[in-house]
Amino acid sequence: LGWPTYAMLVVPTVFDLVATLLMLIGLMYTRASVWVLLRGGGMVSVALLRHFCLDDSLTPSMWVGVFLVASALVLVGLSPKWTDIEAGDSQAAASLLGTALTLLGTFVQGVQYTYEEKVMCGEVSFPPWLLIGAEGVTGTLLCSLLLYPAFYLLPGPDHGSLESPLNTLHQLIDSPPCLLLALAFCVLVCVLHAFNVLVTYLVSSVWHAVLDTF
Repeated sequence: LGWPTYAMLVVPTVFDLVATLLMLIGLMYTRASVWVLLRGGGMVSVALLRHFCLDDSLTPSMWVGVFLVASALVLVGLSPKWTDIEAGDSQAAASLLGTALTLLGTFVQGVQYTYEEKVMCGEVSFPPWLLIGAEGVTGTLLCSLLLYPAFYLLPGPDHGSLESPLNTLHQLIDSPPCLLLALAFCVLVCVLHAFNVLVTYLVSSVWHAVLDTF
């Protein structure tokens, strides 16, 4: 494998990190129930990207489905503005910010899913397990060598840092149940991601986005 191949394998990991960051920040400013429903925006972005980028034309019934889902997203996204009127303009503005960040994150996630389908089912045809392994290794390296050091250097409430990895490790070591739960979480996320990529490979990125909302 040459460097261009490695670069192509890194791209979906970067998309995944950016999408996760945007959606988690959005979760801080909006209700969890609204946030979960807004994740359905991935279906719209994937359908449109496949239509315009992968030449997979949508049928009239599919366009109707995209319109209905997009209309529902607009209603869900605006609902905090209507329900937070009594809380003041600042709360309503924060809710709209959370909605915008979440929708932006779902769009980036849609780009990731479409890209994964392109590199696995297009002219390149990467094996799905190669993509799964590359994303896992790249994500671990980016988090360990870039994100965690950056969050440690930024000022914040966690012992003077925005997030202290050393403090996190000490807490996990001092609490075996939490350590076991953290390890189980890592294993389950690995299995979930592997099945997600296999769904994209065997069916389509649209089904990946649809199943991702459950």
